[in-house]
Amino acid sequence: MGQLMLLGIGLVIAFFVVYSMSDVDTTTITETQSQTYWQTAYPFSIVEYKAVGNTLTLTLLNQEPRRLMIQSIGINNETRYGISTQFIYRQLRTIQIDTGEACNGRFSYDIRITYDQNQIHGLRQTGEVPLVGPCS
Repeated sequence: MGQLMLLGIGLVIAFFVVYSMSDVDTTTITETQSQTYWQTAYPFSIVEYKAVGNTLTLTLLNQEPRRLMIQSIGINNETRYGISTQFIYRQLRTIQIDTGEACNGRFSYDIRITYDQNQIHGLRQTGEVPLVGPCS
């Protein structure tokens, strides 16, 4: 009986966590929420990032246990990086992207990564949470 009660409480807590994460208001996302989301995103996580002037620097990690090839990265629905870049499993690469506008104060970018996996082309990873932070 006690085990069923603990299981029930655990399920209620798990449901609440999933529900609250699915209802994130991306217009008021904090830098910590953005970092947490992108550091655990899959297959590409963004482990570090910064914006200086019109340059966004991303350190990306391939978490997929096979070779992936980034074909493009879109920022706010515009392709801003279009160099084919290969990542093997667990490889970190730092890339710089021209955002097309100077960063002033704070930034919030919607990110879309288009990549290939073996013979499957045009796969997309679209962030559910924007990349948010202060300009450096």
